[in-house]
Amino acid sequence: MQFEYMSEFLAVVDSGSISEAANRTFQAQPVLSKHIKSLEAELGVELLVRSHSGVSLTEAGKSAYKTFSDMTSLYNGLKERLRRDKDGTGLLRVGMLNLGVGHYVLPTATRLQEKYPGVEVRYSTKKPDEIVNGVLNGSFDVAFLGGIGSEWDAELSFFPIANQEVFFLISRKHPRAMADCIEASDLSGHPLLCLRNQPSTEFMNSLILGSGIVPSSIVGIDELELVPSRVVGDDAFFAMPTFMLERFGVFTDTSIVRFRPTLFTQLSFIYNEANANPAIELFLESAKELKSEGHYKDPYAKESQL
Repeated sequence: MQFEYMSEFLAVVDSGSISEAANRTFQAQPVLSKHIKSLEAELGVELLVRSHSGVSLTEAGKSAYKTFSDMTSLYNGLKERLRRDKDGTGLLRVGMLNLGVGHYVLPTATRLQEKYPGVEVRYSTKKPDEIVNGVLNGSFDVAFLGGIGSEWDAELSFFPIANQEVFFLISRKHPRAMADCIEASDLSGHPLLCLRNQPSTEFMNSLILGSGIVPSSIVGIDELELVPSRVVGDDAFFAMPTFMLERFGVFTDTSIVRFRPTLFTQLSFIYNEANANPAIELFLESAKELKSEGHYKDPYAKESQL
């Protein structure tokens, strides 16, 4: 028994006539009629009652319709599982910051594994420079980062997720600490804190200096944990995208303020095109879906989605 004949039988019953089913299955009516008669001959029973008004099922036909429907559903499910096993297996190693994971990385990986259960995802939390180096040397297949310097453009590929608004962390002693937003003149003359030797530092500093802010100095620090105490102790300021707000919103001696005109930094999944792991493309496919659904949109910014 040919599987196609069973599918054609279902199409005839669902459409109510052989001529309509022939149109749906893109074949000539005599050919389709021959296939149905061949199916009946093989089973030794009539499945359809034919009339000028269409077709109807015999009792045997009703039993065959249910059985063929179940078989078709099982067959299509098998094909889908085999496709997933063929195209969606393997290991995907994801490098990420310990911030923004819940809104960007985990939903994307979840969508990936819903579509391709055979893909195993392993996560590793690192500093930005370690993440970039990991993507370059193949330790990571894909990674999540904020804006990084243009010197990496030739070596890395970027899938832009969203633009995020840049906020500033300042001391509660600052005269504008309780303001809804601040301007360049409010920050000029204060030290700018930045993470030393990190891929995002050049980009963020260029963004800040291009906004008209003239800091008294640029001070590099090695650990993110030092930022709040240095902001207070040096009466300095520190710039950060939205996904970092959760990290600094708990301190009572600092304030998080908006800046006008609004500054944005780009968030991306980064990868190396020289890496042939097929799971990378499946991950980016899931990211494209979530992006089109508006999942990555920054809730704090008026214009965040790319």
